[in-house]
Amino acid sequence: MFYKNKHLRYCFIIAFIAILSPPCNIFSQSLQASLKKSDALKRIGQRESSLAFINEVIQKSDAQNLPEMHAHALAEKAAWFNYYIEYDSAIIHGQKALEFVERQNLETLLPEFLLHNGWLVLRKFDHEKSLEYCRKAKEIAQEQGRNNLAELCNTCIEDALGIYYIGALGDEYYYPVLRAYEKSVAIHKAEKDTSKYASTLTRYIDLYRLKGHADSVKILLKELEGIFTDFKDYRLESTYYSLQSIYAYFENDFDAVYRNLRKAQEKSRQLGLDRLTQHYYFRLHDY
Repeated sequence: MFYKNKHLRYCFIIAFIAILSPPCNIFSQSLQASLKKSDALKRIGQRESSLAFINEVIQKSDAQNLPEMHAHALAEKAAWFNYYIEYDSAIIHGQKALEFVERQNLETLLPEFLLHNGWLVLRKFDHEKSLEYCRKAKEIAQEQGRNNLAELCNTCIEDALGIYYIGALGDEYYYPVLRAYEKSVAIHKAEKDTSKYASTLTRYIDLYRLKGHADSVKILLKELEGIFTDFKDYRLESTYYSLQSIYAYFENDFDAVYRNLRKAQEKSRQLGLDRLTQHYYFRLHDY
Protein backbone atom coordinates (compact mmCIF):
# COMPACT_ATOMS: atom_id res chain seq x y z
CA MET A 1 0.00 0.00 0.00
CA PHE A 2 2.86 2.39 0.87
CA TYR A 3 4.54 2.08 -2.54
CA LYS A 4 1.25 2.49 -4.39
CA ASN A 5 0.88 6.02 -3.08
CA LYS A 6 2.90 8.28 -5.41
CA HIS A 7 3.22 11.03 -2.85
CA LEU A 8 4.55 8.67 -0.20
CA ARG A 9 6.97 7.11 -2.70
CA TYR A 10 8.30 10.59 -3.50
CA CYS A 11 8.77 11.41 0.21
CA PHE A 12 10.61 8.13 0.71
CA ILE A 13 13.03 8.95 -2.14
CA ILE A 14 13.70 12.46 -0.77
CA ALA A 15 14.35 11.06 2.70
CA PHE A 16 16.72 8.42 1.27
CA ILE A 17 18.67 11.07 -0.64
CA ALA A 18 18.92 13.17 2.51
CA ILE A 19 20.46 10.18 4.30
CA LEU A 20 23.02 9.75 1.51
CA SER A 21 23.79 13.51 1.46
CA PRO A 22 23.91 14.64 5.08
CA PRO A 23 23.84 18.39 5.81
CA CYS A 24 27.57 18.49 6.60
CA ASN A 25 28.38 17.34 3.04
CA ILE A 26 26.13 19.99 1.54
CA PHE A 27 27.71 22.58 3.83
CA SER A 28 31.19 21.41 2.84
CA GLN A 29 30.30 21.79 -0.85
CA SER A 30 29.14 25.34 -0.16
CA LEU A 31 32.48 26.15 1.49
CA GLN A 32 34.37 24.62 -1.44
CA ALA A 33 32.41 26.89 -3.76
CA SER A 34 33.41 29.86 -1.59
CA LEU A 35 37.10 28.96 -1.93
CA LYS A 36 36.74 28.71 -5.71
CA LYS A 37 35.05 32.10 -5.74
CA SER A 38 37.88 33.50 -3.63
CA ASP A 39 40.47 32.16 -6.06
CA ALA A 40 38.68 33.69 -9.05
CA LEU A 41 38.53 37.08 -7.31
CA LYS A 42 42.18 36.84 -6.27
CA ARG A 43 43.28 36.37 -9.88
CA ILE A 44 41.64 39.61 -11.01
CA GLY A 45 42.93 41.77 -8.17
CA GLN A 46 39.85 41.79 -5.93
CA ARG A 47 41.99 41.43 -2.83
CA GLU A 48 39.62 42.31 0.00
CA SER A 49 36.68 40.31 -1.34
CA SER A 50 38.89 37.31 -2.05
CA LEU A 51 40.43 37.31 1.41
CA ALA A 52 37.02 37.81 3.04
CA PHE A 53 35.76 34.58 1.45
CA ILE A 54 38.78 32.67 2.77
CA ASN A 55 38.36 34.02 6.31
CA GLU A 56 34.67 33.14 6.21
CA VAL A 57 35.46 29.55 5.22
CA ILE A 58 38.08 29.30 8.00
CA GLN A 59 35.54 30.48 10.57
CA LYS A 60 32.63 28.33 9.37
CA SER A 61 34.64 25.14 8.85
CA ASP A 62 35.95 25.47 12.39
CA ALA A 63 32.44 26.04 13.78
CA GLN A 64 31.07 23.03 11.86
CA ASN A 65 34.02 20.79 12.78
CA LEU A 66 35.18 20.19 9.22
CA PRO A 67 38.93 19.75 9.73
CA GLU A 68 39.89 18.96 6.12
CA MET A 69 38.02 21.97 4.82
CA HIS A 70 39.55 24.10 7.57
CA ALA A 71 43.03 22.91 6.56
CA HIS A 72 42.43 23.71 2.88
CA ALA A 73 41.18 27.19 3.78
CA LEU A 74 44.30 27.84 5.88
CA ALA A 75 46.49 26.72 2.97
CA GLU A 76 44.50 28.91 0.60
CA LYS A 77 45.23 31.90 2.83
CA ALA A 78 48.95 31.16 2.57
CA ALA A 79 48.55 30.88 -1.21
CA TRP A 80 46.75 34.24 -1.24
CA PHE A 81 49.73 35.99 0.39
CA ASN A 82 52.12 34.16 -1.92
CA TYR A 83 50.17 35.30 -4.99
CA TYR A 84 50.44 38.92 -3.90
CA ILE A 85 54.19 38.57 -3.24
CA GLU A 86 53.86 38.86 0.54
CA TYR A 87 56.21 35.94 1.10
CA ASP A 88 56.83 36.34 4.85
CA SER A 89 53.10 36.24 5.57
CA ALA A 90 52.67 33.32 3.17
CA ILE A 91 55.27 31.29 5.08
CA ILE A 92 53.65 32.09 8.44
CA HIS A 93 50.20 30.98 7.27
CA GLY A 94 51.59 27.96 5.45
CA GLN A 95 53.20 26.81 8.69
CA LYS A 96 49.90 27.31 10.55
CA ALA A 97 48.14 25.14 7.97
CA LEU A 98 50.78 22.40 8.26
CA GLU A 99 50.66 22.44 12.07
CA PHE A 100 46.88 22.09 11.95
CA VAL A 101 47.13 19.08 9.61
CA GLU A 102 49.65 17.45 11.95
CA ARG A 103 47.51 18.10 15.05
CA GLN A 104 44.43 16.66 13.37
CA ASN A 105 46.34 13.62 12.04
CA LEU A 106 45.15 14.30 8.49
CA GLU A 107 47.63 11.85 6.98
CA THR A 108 46.33 12.08 3.42
CA LEU A 109 46.86 15.85 3.41
CA LEU A 110 50.27 15.82 5.08
CA PRO A 111 52.52 15.35 2.00
CA GLU A 112 50.63 18.02 0.03
CA PHE A 113 50.97 20.54 2.85
CA LEU A 114 54.65 19.74 3.34
CA LEU A 115 55.20 20.31 -0.38
CA HIS A 116 53.25 23.56 -0.24
CA ASN A 117 55.51 24.82 2.53
CA GLY A 118 58.56 23.67 0.61
CA TRP A 119 57.63 25.95 -2.28
CA LEU A 120 56.79 28.84 0.04
CA VAL A 121 60.16 28.90 1.81
CA LEU A 122 61.94 28.48 -1.53
CA ARG A 123 60.53 31.89 -2.47
CA LYS A 124 62.76 33.29 0.28
CA PHE A 125 65.73 31.21 -0.96
CA ASP A 126 65.72 29.01 2.13
CA HIS A 127 66.77 25.98 0.10
CA GLU A 128 67.76 23.85 3.10
CA LYS A 129 64.33 24.18 4.73
CA SER A 130 62.68 23.61 1.36
CA LEU A 131 64.62 20.38 0.91
CA GLU A 132 63.63 19.28 4.41
CA TYR A 133 59.94 19.79 3.68
CA CYS A 134 59.96 18.28 0.20
CA ARG A 135 62.07 15.22 0.96
CA LYS A 136 59.72 14.37 3.83
CA ALA A 137 56.71 14.98 1.57
CA LYS A 138 58.17 12.71 -1.12
CA GLU A 139 58.86 9.93 1.38
CA ILE A 140 55.29 10.02 2.72
CA ALA A 141 53.80 10.25 -0.79
CA GLN A 142 55.75 7.14 -1.84
CA GLU A 143 54.58 5.29 1.29
CA GLN A 144 51.00 6.20 0.36
CA GLY A 145 51.52 4.99 -3.21
CA ARG A 146 50.93 8.46 -4.69
CA ASN A 147 53.47 8.44 -7.49
CA ASN A 148 52.38 11.68 -9.16
CA LEU A 149 52.63 13.57 -5.90
CA ALA A 150 56.11 12.09 -5.33
CA GLU A 151 57.13 13.39 -8.78
CA LEU A 152 55.84 16.86 -7.88
CA CYS A 153 57.87 16.75 -4.68
CA ASN A 154 60.92 15.81 -6.72
CA THR A 155 60.50 18.95 -8.85
CA CYS A 156 60.73 21.14 -5.75
CA ILE A 157 63.74 19.13 -4.56
CA GLU A 158 65.58 19.55 -7.86
CA ASP A 159 64.74 23.25 -7.96
CA ALA A 160 66.03 23.74 -4.43
CA LEU A 161 69.22 21.82 -5.20
CA GLY A 162 69.92 23.83 -8.33
CA ILE A 163 68.70 27.26 -7.31
CA TYR A 164 72.17 28.73 -6.73
CA TYR A 165 73.72 27.06 -9.75
CA ILE A 166 71.21 27.29 -12.60
CA GLY A 167 72.27 30.85 -13.32
CA ALA A 168 75.73 29.54 -14.16
CA LEU A 169 74.03 27.13 -16.59
CA GLY A 170 75.94 24.13 -15.30
CA ASP A 171 74.46 21.10 -17.06
CA GLU A 172 74.73 18.90 -13.97
CA TYR A 173 72.22 21.18 -12.21
CA TYR A 174 70.23 22.47 -15.16
CA TYR A 175 68.99 19.30 -16.85
CA PRO A 176 67.68 17.49 -13.74
CA VAL A 177 65.56 20.56 -12.96
CA LEU A 178 64.36 20.82 -16.57
CA ARG A 179 63.32 17.13 -16.68
CA ALA A 180 61.56 17.43 -13.32
CA TYR A 181 59.54 20.41 -14.54
CA GLU A 182 58.65 18.60 -17.74
CA LYS A 183 57.08 15.82 -15.66
CA SER A 184 55.26 18.27 -13.37
CA VAL A 185 53.79 20.18 -16.31
CA ALA A 186 52.47 16.91 -17.74
CA ILE A 187 50.98 15.83 -14.39
CA HIS A 188 49.16 19.12 -13.75
CA LYS A 189 47.91 19.19 -17.33
CA ALA A 190 46.56 15.62 -17.10
CA GLU A 191 44.91 16.37 -13.75
CA LYS A 192 43.35 19.53 -15.24
CA ASP A 193 44.71 21.68 -12.42
CA THR A 194 44.85 24.86 -14.49
CA SER A 195 46.42 27.12 -11.87
CA LYS A 196 49.31 24.76 -11.06
CA TYR A 197 49.69 23.79 -14.71
CA ALA A 198 50.09 27.44 -15.69
CA SER A 199 52.50 28.39 -12.90
CA THR A 200 54.66 25.31 -13.51
CA LEU A 201 54.67 25.97 -17.24
CA THR A 202 55.96 29.53 -16.72
CA ARG A 203 58.93 28.21 -14.74
CA TYR A 204 59.52 25.52 -17.40
CA ILE A 205 59.61 28.22 -20.09
CA ASP A 206 61.99 30.31 -18.03
CA LEU A 207 64.40 27.36 -17.77
CA TYR A 208 64.56 27.18 -21.56
CA ARG A 209 65.03 30.94 -21.63
CA LEU A 210 68.10 30.61 -19.39
CA LYS A 211 69.77 28.44 -22.02
CA GLY A 212 68.69 30.69 -24.88
CA HIS A 213 66.51 28.00 -26.51
CA ALA A 214 64.33 30.45 -28.47
CA ASP A 215 62.43 27.78 -30.44
CA SER A 216 61.32 25.94 -27.29
CA VAL A 217 60.38 29.23 -25.63
CA LYS A 218 58.23 30.17 -28.64
CA ILE A 219 56.37 26.84 -28.67
CA LEU A 220 55.69 26.83 -24.93
CA LEU A 221 54.60 30.48 -24.92
CA LYS A 222 51.90 29.52 -27.41
CA GLU A 223 50.76 26.82 -24.99
CA LEU A 224 50.74 29.31 -22.11
CA GLU A 225 48.73 31.81 -24.16
CA GLY A 226 46.09 29.13 -24.72
CA ILE A 227 45.61 28.78 -20.95
CA PHE A 228 44.76 32.37 -20.03
CA THR A 229 42.43 32.73 -23.01
CA ASP A 230 39.84 30.91 -20.87
CA PHE A 231 41.46 31.26 -17.44
CA LYS A 232 41.48 34.83 -16.18
CA ASP A 233 44.63 35.45 -14.15
CA TYR A 234 46.32 38.85 -14.28
CA ARG A 235 49.57 37.66 -12.73
CA LEU A 236 49.77 34.82 -15.23
CA GLU A 237 49.19 37.29 -18.05
CA SER A 238 51.84 39.60 -16.63
CA THR A 239 54.36 36.75 -16.61
CA TYR A 240 53.33 35.73 -20.12
CA TYR A 241 53.95 39.22 -21.53
CA SER A 242 57.25 39.41 -19.67
CA LEU A 243 58.38 36.15 -21.26
CA GLN A 244 57.14 37.39 -24.64
CA SER A 245 59.35 40.45 -24.25
CA ILE A 246 62.34 38.19 -23.65
CA TYR A 247 61.53 36.14 -26.74
CA ALA A 248 61.19 39.36 -28.74
CA TYR A 249 64.65 40.32 -27.52
CA PHE A 250 65.98 37.01 -28.87
CA GLU A 251 64.47 38.02 -32.22
CA ASN A 252 65.89 41.57 -32.06
CA ASP A 253 62.32 42.92 -32.24
CA PHE A 254 62.74 45.82 -29.82
CA ASP A 255 59.34 47.36 -30.54
CA ALA A 256 57.76 44.07 -29.39
CA VAL A 257 59.99 44.08 -26.31
CA TYR A 258 58.59 47.48 -25.35
CA ARG A 259 54.94 46.59 -26.13
CA ASN A 260 55.01 43.39 -24.11
CA LEU A 261 56.73 44.97 -21.13
CA ARG A 262 54.07 47.67 -21.10
CA LYS A 263 51.35 44.99 -21.07
CA ALA A 264 53.12 43.09 -18.29
CA GLN A 265 53.39 46.29 -16.31
CA GLU A 266 49.69 47.09 -16.74
CA LYS A 267 48.61 43.66 -15.47
CA SER A 268 50.86 43.95 -12.42
CA ARG A 269 49.41 47.40 -11.76
CA GLN A 270 45.86 46.01 -11.92
CA LEU A 271 46.82 43.57 -9.17
CA GLY A 272 48.37 46.34 -7.08
CA LEU A 273 51.77 44.63 -7.16
CA ASP A 274 53.92 47.72 -6.72
CA ARG A 275 57.27 45.93 -6.56
CA LEU A 276 56.57 43.97 -9.73
CA THR A 277 55.36 47.12 -11.50
CA GLN A 278 58.58 48.86 -10.47
CA HIS A 279 60.58 45.89 -11.79
CA TYR A 280 59.02 46.40 -15.21
CA TYR A 281 59.87 50.12 -15.07
CA PHE A 282 63.52 49.20 -14.60
CA ARG A 283 63.41 46.76 -17.50
CA LEU A 284 61.75 49.33 -19.74
CA HIS A 285 64.48 51.79 -18.83
CA ASP A 286 67.14 49.21 -19.76
CA TYR A 287 65.54 48.52 -23.13
